[in-house]
Amino acid sequence: MINSIEIFTGLNKCVDFLTDLDDTTVFLIVSREIDQQDAVLLESLSQVKSIYVLHCDKTKNKQSIPLCKKVRGIYTNMKSICETLKEDIRHSNRNLIPMNVISQTSAINLDELDPAFMYSQLLKEIILDMPHDDNEKKILVNFSTKKYADSHAQMAIITEFDQQYDKPSPVWWYTRECFLYWMLNLALRTHDTETILKMGFFLRDLHCQIERLYLQNKPCNPLTLFRGQGMLPTQFEKLNKSKGGLLSFNNLLSTSTDRQVGYLYADSARQNPDLVGVIFVIDIDPSVSTTPFASVHEHSFYGNEEEEVLITMHSVFRIDELERIEERLWQIKLRLTSDNDPLLTRLTECMRDEIGGDTPLYRMSHLMMLMGHYDKSEEILQVIKSTISKKDEYLDALLNYQMGNVLLAKGELNNALSCFEKTLEFEQKMFLPDDPALVYTYRSFGSVHDSMGDYKQALIYYEQVLEIQKKLLLSDPLELTGTYRHIGVLYEKMGEYSKALQYHEKNLEIDQKYLPAIHPNIASTYINIGSVHNCMGEYLKALSAYEKALDIQQKSLLANHPDVANTYNNIGAIHNKTGAYSTALTSFEKALEIQQKILPSMHHVLGITYSNIGFAYQSMGECPKALSYYQKTLTIEEQCLPSEHPSIASTCLNIGSIYLLMGEYSNALKYFEKAVKIQEKSLSVDHPDLAVSYNNIGLTYDKMAKYSAALIYYEKTLSIKLKSLPTNHPSMAIIYNNIGLLHDSLGNYSQALSYYEKTLQIQEKSLPLNNNDLATTYSNMGSANNSLGDYQQALTYYEKSLEIQENLDPINQQTLSNIYCNMGLVYQSMEEYQIALYYYEKTLEIEQKYLSHEHPSLAITYNNIASVHNLMVEHSQALSYYNKALVIQQKSLPSIHPDLAVTYNNIGMVHQSMGKYQTALSYLEQALKIEEECLPPNHPSLNITHYNIAEAFEYLHQYEKAVEHAQLAFDIAKQAFEPDHPEVIENEEFLRRVQQKQKATLN
Repeated sequence: MINSIEIFTGLNKCVDFLTDLDDTTVFLIVSREIDQQDAVLLESLSQVKSIYVLHCDKTKNKQSIPLCKKVRGIYTNMKSICETLKEDIRHSNRNLIPMNVISQTSAINLDELDPAFMYSQLLKEIILDMPHDDNEKKILVNFSTKKYADSHAQMAIITEFDQQYDKPSPVWWYTRECFLYWMLNLALRTHDTETILKMGFFLRDLHCQIERLYLQNKPCNPLTLFRGQGMLPTQFEKLNKSKGGLLSFNNLLSTSTDRQVGYLYADSARQNPDLVGVIFVIDIDPSVSTTPFASVHEHSFYGNEEEEVLITMHSVFRIDELERIEERLWQIKLRLTSDNDPLLTRLTECMRDEIGGDTPLYRMSHLMMLMGHYDKSEEILQVIKSTISKKDEYLDALLNYQMGNVLLAKGELNNALSCFEKTLEFEQKMFLPDDPALVYTYRSFGSVHDSMGDYKQALIYYEQVLEIQKKLLLSDPLELTGTYRHIGVLYEKMGEYSKALQYHEKNLEIDQKYLPAIHPNIASTYINIGSVHNCMGEYLKALSAYEKALDIQQKSLLANHPDVANTYNNIGAIHNKTGAYSTALTSFEKALEIQQKILPSMHHVLGITYSNIGFAYQSMGECPKALSYYQKTLTIEEQCLPSEHPSIASTCLNIGSIYLLMGEYSNALKYFEKAVKIQEKSLSVDHPDLAVSYNNIGLTYDKMAKYSAALIYYEKTLSIKLKSLPTNHPSMAIIYNNIGLLHDSLGNYSQALSYYEKTLQIQEKSLPLNNNDLATTYSNMGSANNSLGDYQQALTYYEKSLEIQENLDPINQQTLSNIYCNMGLVYQSMEEYQIALYYYEKTLEIEQKYLSHEHPSLAITYNNIASVHNLMVEHSQALSYYNKALVIQQKSLPSIHPDLAVTYNNIGMVHQSMGKYQTALSYLEQALKIEEECLPPNHPSLNITHYNIAEAFEYLHQYEKAVEHAQLAFDIAKQAFEPDHPEVIENEEFLRRVQQKQKATLN
């Protein structure tokens, strides 16, 4: 059917419109002369299926109009176009019938059907079981009227349907190929449950008529049917490799007893250059197959024109043989079979039992929830509630319980809690405190408190459930798994990982013993196990568990199910931690694509995915993008979650981390402290998440040169981690590394080296030998040795780091460039300037290839190259590179970022070396202005800038100002460093020198 008509007077506007369309089939009528270039352009658009040229000028030769494969013909009037178009649309709809192909040689099981087949089967069963309702037709008519309000032809048919539905038969209406045919097939193809439910009575009547005709006229002998259609080359290629495999259809299948009818459809399809024409030759042995089918020529809208046989939904065929007839035209022999995937069959039975329920409508609500259609599930429950008697307290409690579960899945926690409270109120009147009927409600209370971040209260409820279950000596061990699952997840959130893993492994043991191998609950258990391994830093184990979960979900859930999105998120997080940032981003975007289709825009789960995408961009150095995603997360969480929820704290930490990277230290501290305030109220004093917050505050104070404060927070972090984590946990290495970096900043290089060695000992035990974090530690040890003047030892560590990087697959380009940079610094310290320049240029080569042209890391490399040219007294080249660095920083950093001050300082010092002291002063004063705004008053960078300004004034013989700045430099050095630090000694000597020059001038 045609959903809309768009008219354009110019080709460019038409092309712009077409290129913005996704998953849309376009039939294009061109009513003006087109040249060869236009024809090629239109041919290239994947959205355009067919082109019809209206050529009214009979004086012009048709041969002058260029033809392309998509041009269906040249017509002299619209009537002939409409006739062709109508037939083409009919064929197009036929080609859109979805199918699922399982190859005999595929990596998955031979008889493994798409999970959509199972869900639509369950959906059909429930619809067929629903009692007749006189209001159903009215609902469908109103629904269809809204859809086709702009189509006069369809509105007339809808009116006819409303008034005369019972006179013809359901088959007659379906074969008419009007709004009913289009809506039903589209809904079945796209799993549009809203439309399927509204068409439920028609689907039921149609199936029952086919089944009735099948039973009345069931053939005794085998027969052969034919179906012609087009297939995409990729789809056909899969089918071509699947001899002996299965082919399933969720939709009704139109076939014919006349081979010629099948041939005509197949031949017509191959006229489209994007399709392969196929004739399905279907053999049916009535003694084997139980799938209903019926000859409908006596009941069809088209009469006996096509000798049509309709096969009802959920038909499964064995692929026997493929034979090429002509170019792009194939014959495929199929056998209708009752064979099914044994796993999927068992899972369907299991799901059927799980859905349960006294009424079809209640079962439908439960099915909608399992499929992730939470709004539809809630809507059905509301319908049921409106029809029950207020005196039926039992059913009311049951509906409140189910509604609570739906609202919990939707993230409406307070409303969910209210529903569970109503259920519990009824149950406490009816049952004893340890009655098994209370188990599900207590467990749901635990889930809500868990989601609210109230872990202690959640644990009380879960333990209450477990106590009841253990008293009962359950005959069905599966009853325990839900409780084990919840307790395990809770212990993970509380930082007690070994307990969490213990409960999840108990759960898995029961699941694997009593459930089908592809049951979604087993996937959930693998997810939980993966999550604990992730928290414990065992990333390969975590990834393995997540991939097992995804494999099960892809076989048992719909493609757009929320759980599939969650698993993509988990897999992305692991890739991000192992440095595979682009792979991580791809996984996160897959998750987001699913969630945006099925969740409200302010759902808290969307916030998690936005946060993950932000983290990927942060890892890639794209701070503004990362910040925008983190802020999206915070907006959602502040609207959806309680104000003291731990997730809000996590997001504040992420935002603080970005501000830290951007040099906005006061903003970073604000968000880190906000996170700590929430965590200290909602978490235990030794929770690992508090350690993360303390560590970040320590990092910020470190950057602000408030080293004493930084050390206090690092020690708080270390204290928590020593209590809550194994001694060789990778997180222990992180805090030792940070303390080492702090001592490095203080000039305590030997102490720094001592902490780096502790870091290394942990990493060598807990990480693979070829690990990016290990390479970073070797690099830090190289830096400390460089500062101690042990250049050969520094190079040894850098070479170890380089060896690891070169053996990684894929190579972490960012770390590799850092190693080259550090090796350049060592050779620069050794005054081997040409070698230093060689390594800086290798760094630059990588960064220009993998980073944006305005990435801050490029500016650092330009600064390093410039510094070597300056040392080689190549001032013009030095200035050129410093200016390149400055241009990048002015575009990519805040105007008061400390890195900008460093570059202004460097440019000033080059001008000073060239004897341009006034120019030097102007740059140095710009550096000072930035540093005074963004750094604490005792920061070492301020010491350097005051020192450089004092030198410039000394060269200008302005000794009073020189003494003023030299004094400030000395005062800062005394505050920032220990009394015997080389910086303090040098600053004191410099101050004495300029004071003597000032005195000499005064005398």
